[in-house]
Amino acid sequence: FERLWCVVEWAVFLVWQRPTEIEICASSFLRQSTLQAYIKAIENFSVAKSKCTMESDREVLHKHISQYYNSTLAFESFAKLTAIALLFRTLARAAPYSEKALLIHSASLQPWIKLAHRLGFHALADALATADPIEWHRIALAQARAEGELLTCAEGAALSIGHASHEWQK
Repeated sequence: FERLWCVVEWAVFLVWQRPTEIEICASSFLRQSTLQAYIKAIENFSVAKSKCTMESDREVLHKHISQYYNSTLAFESFAKLTAIALLFRTLARAAPYSEKALLIHSASLQPWIKLAHRLGFHALADALATADPIEWHRIALAQARAEGELLTCAEGAALSIGHASHEWQK
């Protein structure tokens, strides 16, 4: 969220896609050690402070933002809100398999909820607060066990990797 071209491309892409169909593959980068950097970058994003390799790009991008958004502030809010929502969902879906790890993982979602509140996205924060990856995990395990597909967490992990690899090989 430092380079203006990148944020404009992010926003344009999101305008034309259904949010439910977007998968951000960033869970390997979103770790406890990097969490604050992500949050700070999103919280502090501003068009005025964004970097451009060429200053002439800034003028082009400002015109684009003015043309497609009500204001620079609306653009900034859209970029921040969508980043919070999609990165939160990425983390929530990447819940680990052990109960202890799930509890730690769920606690790592709280900074995103707090960020949404700080930025005034209260409806988003309230919606994020309802996420329950621990319960989602329990339901998925129970369903897999009921279907005879799962005996242990390790087998579940192997099974899900197996299913995923078969899907993309088709």
